[in-house]
Amino acid sequence: MTSFHETLCQARTHLTFASEKWNLELLTLFDHVSELSKVDPALKEKLKQNTVTLESEYEKLQKLNLDDWENIRGPSLWEDSRMVQKQQREALRLKTE
Repeated sequence: MTSFHETLCQARTHLTFASEKWNLELLTLFDHVSELSKVDPALKEKLKQNTVTLESEYEKLQKLNLDDWENIRGPSLWEDSRMVQKQQREALRLKTE
C-alpha cells in the first residue's frame, strides 16, 4: 500500500508531465502561427508601392456617371445563355435604331 506522500508525489509528477506536454503543444502552435504571419519581403515592398487611398477611390467614383446605367441581367439557370444574349443584343440594336 502506498502512502499519502507517495501518492501526492506521483500525482504531482503526472501533473508536471501533463502541463509540460500542454506547454509544448502551445509553443508548437505559436511557432506555426508565427510562421504563417511572416510576410514575404517582395510582397511587403509591393504593398508599400501601392498608393491607393480612400480619397483616390472616392474621386474615381465621383467621375463615374451613375445616372445613365442599365440593368443587364444574366440568364437564369434554366435559360439558355446564348438565347438570352441574342435577345439582349437584338433589343439593344432595335433601341439604337
